[in-house]
Parts: sequence; structure tokens; C-alpha cells
Amino acid sequence: MSDQIPPQVETFVGDCIGSIAELELLLLLAGDPSKAWTVEGVSRELYVTPAAAEALLTAMTSRGLLTHHVDGYRFAPRNPELVTTVEALKELYARRRLKVVEMIYAGPADKYQSFADAFRLRRKE
Repeated sequence: MSDQIPPQVETFVGDCIGSIAELELLLLLAGDPSKAWTVEGVSRELYVTPAAAEALLTAMTSRGLLTHHVDGYRFAPRNPELVTTVEALKELYARRRLKVVEMIYAGPADKYQSFADAFRLRRKE
């Protein structure tokens, strides 16, 4: 497999993943989409407080990546194409963990700043 980062993965990370905790949550739930996860179960699995787990689950649900039912949360993206993107992200994270971490912490703000800087007018010295 190529060392190139698939563009859809890079875009997805920039748009939807704001922290390593969100990434770990997403990969946990995507690992078995048929399993319903409770706040307490996520809290134990990710070693975070229940309040933090609930905040993560709520954020990922509002982004359309998870669904919430009476029995818990499941990985069920609104856009079915995201299943493939998340699978590619999972493989990339297994192979190139530091690159994924860099992409998360670079965030979209840095990308926009780099784009804006390309149009900055500079004085000749």
C-alpha cells in the first residue's frame, strides 16, 4: 500500500476529528457497528470520566457519525461513504500513528492559514 494519505481521509480528519480521544472513540465504535455502547462502557474503555465520554459521544453524534438509541450509541454515519473513509483511517492509524496525530493537531485552521499565506504580498528587499 502507498504511503500517500488518501485525500478523503485527510479531509475527514480535518473536518471531523478534533482530538485523539475523538479518534479513539470513533475507532472503538467503528470496530463493531452492531454493538451498542453506553457512556459507562466508553468511559471504562477509553479511561476517561463518564462526563468526558458523554461529551465525546454527543459531539460525534452531532457530526452524524454515531446514532443514539435506548440501548446506547453505535457507529452509523449519515453518509455511508464514511464507512470506507473510517476504515482507511483505521488502517492509516495502525501504520502511521504519528502522521494521523499530526493531521489531528494541524487542524483545519492551519490549513486555511497556509492557503491564505500563499496569497500574502511581500515587499522586495
